[in-house]
Amino acid sequence: MRLLAPHEAYLRVRAPELDYNSVRLFQELHAQGYTGGYETVKRAVRPLRQAERVLAEATVRFETAPGRQAQVDWTTTWLTFPEGRRRAQAFVMVLGYSRCLYVEFTADQRLETLIRCHEHAFD
Repeated sequence: MRLLAPHEAYLRVRAPELDYNSVRLFQELHAQGYTGGYETVKRAVRPLRQAERVLAEATVRFETAPGRQAQVDWTTTWLTFPEGRRRAQAFVMVLGYSRCLYVEFTADQRLETLIRCHEHAFD
């Protein structure tokens, strides 16, 4: 791997562009003056490919039928009014199928507020 050390940055950038094809990467590195063997390149590409697979699995879109699911969360934000800035809570609901978004700003995150926000979103 020491022969490959000067080419590590190139591998990290180029490997995803070539779909982690070790043969092509080896050919390109050889053209750039790399004197090591193919197996070394293959071993260096393997963890990059595995990391990409883990990332891809973690970001798979979750598809649902229409009307079957919505996701809800709260966030805190600051709103600016003529009289100054004020902290506010934002209720956010996203429909699973259409990705339609509903946002409502509130003063708190109490259960009563949560239920009211759900009712407003459903309306």
